[in-house]
Amino acid sequence: MSDYISKQDAKDALQEKVFHNLTDEFYGAMQVLDELEPAYVVPVVRGEWEHHMSFGICDKCGYEYNWTGTDAKNYCPNCGAKMDGGKNT
Repeated sequence: MSDYISKQDAKDALQEKVFHNLTDEFYGAMQVLDELEPAYVVPVVRGEWEHHMSFGICDKCGYEYNWTGTDAKNYCPNCGAKMDGGKNT
């Protein structure tokens, strides 16, 4: 899985490292960062189904999902929460 950082955080870290030595390479690196296409990412919301007779309730938004047998979805169709028990994996 890729790691995502903000452009501004990367630029700030570079500037902190080379604070007294602003060379052409530094400005080139800053320009490269400015020209990179952004990755649009969202944080993962994790939750779990609260099990009832023939349906589950999302513990994040309260959506009631009707299922039969073991066909519980691994995400909430309403809010998109990943139903993995709230684990940060």
